[in-house]
Amino acid sequence: MSQFKCLLRIQKNNDNDNVGTHLVTTKAVQKGTLLHVEEPLVACRSENEFKDTEAADEPASDEDEWKLTNALLDQGKRGAWASEYVCTDLTSRVTEVDKAYESMRSKVIVIHGSSCAPQDVDLVYNAVRNNALSLETPILSLKYGAAFYTVGSYLNHSCAPNCLSIRLGGNLLIYAAKDIAEGEEVRHSYVPLWLLLKTRSERAKHLHFKCYCERCVKENDDTKANLEALSFPSGYASSEAGKSVAVFKLACVVSPDSVDYHERVLRAASSMFDSNIEALQQHPVSAMEVLYPYFNSLFLSSYSPRMNDAGRAARLFSYCANKLVVGITASIATEVIQRTSWIYLYILKADLKHVTVPLVIKGVQDICRNFGGMIDCFRDDLGCLGPFDVHLATPTLADIVNKIGMLGPAATSMDIRGLAFDHCGNFLCPKTETAGSSFQKCAGCRRTKYCTRKCQSQDWKRVHKLECKLLN
Repeated sequence: MSQFKCLLRIQKNNDNDNVGTHLVTTKAVQKGTLLHVEEPLVACRSENEFKDTEAADEPASDEDEWKLTNALLDQGKRGAWASEYVCTDLTSRVTEVDKAYESMRSKVIVIHGSSCAPQDVDLVYNAVRNNALSLETPILSLKYGAAFYTVGSYLNHSCAPNCLSIRLGGNLLIYAAKDIAEGEEVRHSYVPLWLLLKTRSERAKHLHFKCYCERCVKENDDTKANLEALSFPSGYASSEAGKSVAVFKLACVVSPDSVDYHERVLRAASSMFDSNIEALQQHPVSAMEVLYPYFNSLFLSSYSPRMNDAGRAARLFSYCANKLVVGITASIATEVIQRTSWIYLYILKADLKHVTVPLVIKGVQDICRNFGGMIDCFRDDLGCLGPFDVHLATPTLADIVNKIGMLGPAATSMDIRGLAFDHCGNFLCPKTETAGSSFQKCAGCRRTKYCTRKCQSQDWKRVHKLECKLLN
């Protein structure tokens, strides 16, 4: 990394407040090219080592924002420095004043005394609020803190980004998501990839500013109608089934630091899946909105996982990912979501008949291709999956990733031969199909296999009755 030559430069644009200072390429680059590597100027860790977040480029939380603000003020950063990162229309309308903001602001002013004016706090906080990034794992989006980057924080937002950024061990790596011309501005998404599949008005709810990117400017009524059809219709939340979705979303935001947080989320998810499986299939964007936080809690929970729920969640994720690929013009978001769905199906043993090692290898390689073929983009995620390995398919994702890392990006299933197994469709059963045994397929979907009729009966009552139609 020490010999890496940055392919970005800072470009000031004082004539356009909607763009401001930004980053452009120093030469023409191809998709997958590493553009920039940077250590954080300041960083903070969450109270717990990991908390869940919606996705990879989500802004830092309020608590983390104040930690970063205080750290920057400790370094002597003041309003003049902050103005380099905040457009003039943002500096003029400092964060909405409320009791919580005033309380934190007062504490920071007391800490720094006369050397820090109230306006300095406001401006530095706004710079952090609009430019800091969460520290999280690239694939599972598990949050462990937040950071502010000297150069990386000049990245502007776009709802059609031409770059992807990941954080590995706190360091920021920026990759080209498509071919980029020399001198072209480099933009990434401030919101999770699945949110890019929503309409402009829905995306705007997750931004602190009005977006003027090319996609938002050109989005017309036809595009809006197509995207709206992928989400729950208005009024669905008030229906009986929709209420369980609201309960799940509430569980995701209430007391995230409590000891039983993830268990509460998983319990609410079980009820939500029971009542909404068909509606979620029909509205894949709404499905993604609940599946991402579900998987976060699944992997972070210290409780024994509900593998039946995990299996149907993985199948639902895959079904919706495929529907998005067919229903929406191919994009970074749909590609990454589809490849991630293969990995979820495999590691949770949700469809080992069709999602086997070869497909997982392709998914891993395709994801790595977005990051210059760097297999290390999985490193932080594998560390989180470690405690969960006892419940996962064998060979584990770590086995596959490590093998690809040794063999290089051209690794094939033949190089990892002898590692794949077929598991009983009952997630509570540890048996695998071997040459000396023969599992029977479900007569309905002709895909899920069981070692005995007892296992089939148990799984049918728990989950497969709802899944059978989905698998067809």
